Amino acid sequence: MPSKREFLYLAPKNIGCFEGVHEFFHRFFEGFISKGLLTFAGHCSGSDKSDSGSGKADSGYYSGPDKSDSGSGKGISDIIPDLATLISDIVNGKFQNVMDKTAAAPVWYKRYVAFLKLEKSLSANTVSAYLADLQKLMDYSRGNFADQPLKPLTAADCSRLESDPAGRPLPELKREDIEDFLFQLRELGISARSQARIVSGLRAFYGFLLAEGYVTADPMELVETPRLGLHLPEVLSVDEIDAILDGCDLSTMEGQRNRAMLETLYSCGLRVSELTGLKLSRCYFEEEYLLVEGKGSKQRLVPVSGEAVRQIKLWMEWRCHLPVQKGQEDFVFLNRRGHALSRSMVFRIIKDLAAKAGIQKDISPHTFRHSFATHLLEGGANRRGIQQMLGHESIQTTEIYTHMDRSYLRQQILDFHPRNRRRPSSR
Repeated sequence: MPSKREFLYLAPKNIGCFEGVHEFFHRFFEGFISKGLLTFAGHCSGSDKSDSGSGKADSGYYSGPDKSDSGSGKGISDIIPDLATLISDIVNGKFQNVMDKTAAAPVWYKRYVAFLKLEKSLSANTVSAYLADLQKLMDYSRGNFADQPLKPLTAADCSRLESDPAGRPLPELKREDIEDFLFQLRELGISARSQARIVSGLRAFYGFLLAEGYVTADPMELVETPRLGLHLPEVLSVDEIDAILDGCDLSTMEGQRNRAMLETLYSCGLRVSELTGLKLSRCYFEEEYLLVEGKGSKQRLVPVSGEAVRQIKLWMEWRCHLPVQKGQEDFVFLNRRGHALSRSMVFRIIKDLAAKAGIQKDISPHTFRHSFATHLLEGGANRRGIQQMLGHESIQTTEIYTHMDRSYLRQQILDFHPRNRRRPSSR
């Protein structure tokens, strides 16, 4: 028989106030037991001394093979942390906030977050936007609905929201409440497009509650989506884009990075999240292609211009001198501290360069994407090809750029309008 090393699983009674701790540890050890790494030798229930089945109050034993007897040379002591220290930390309140957050959030909220992340496989940004919609509705249910800008939640915001879902429970709201909530959004000057996105998020939320049995009727069923007018996005001319690119100081690290970043943004028509998430392992410079991960973790191959490749390679000569942080090694564009750029940082860079170039338009990183599609269409590119490069699911999303192709529209009038058709000369 191989020698055994005993590992004491302490479960003092004062830890019982933390809901779920015992179950967590039981499941933790059951995973090792199922793999044959541990055997259970005792009882652990968090009850008093008479029920423990051992000489120690409220304790049980898990035993596992010693390091010397492990066929892999790796003992259980290398896998399981010091349980006595872990239990002591919990008892001393080191994990009090974590346990309180888990206990405070209602079950329907936690399951909805898991539904978005796991079943719907939505990106972190999309989940954050959905939770921002719920935050507004929760503020309304609490009666402290204020004139605050709608924006995606940060990690800290999500933690606060999970630990503070107070107020009237959202599953109890009726259609009249939702309509009053939307009316207040309009009063705050929230655009119809933002209202439509909020309605879409709330439809998904109450659809989930209905499917899971938390509500018996969907309050969103008869709620109308705000009508959206056709809004033509802002587009930069080629000269304006050149002026912005020329504003990058190529003698500095940031300037070369910004030039490479904007060349990539314009030549590939990427979303800003696709740009900041671009990885070296997915760049095929010899073939002049990038493997981009878009919405819903959907990947697509996008051609990249030779000029963008050249600028990225020049940036790599600077990048190799950065103190790249652990886990950030594969990202193409980094800040001076070695972390991947954030979306807000890219936004600020573009704003600053546009102001420096004297451009008065209200532009953002997405303006480069619109300009990419518009310039391709004006150059005679096929709309289906533009759709694939942009990563649009529907061709209808790409159709908006036909309204922006001035040369195309002018030619249609010249070719087909009766007043512009050449009439035979009268004799």
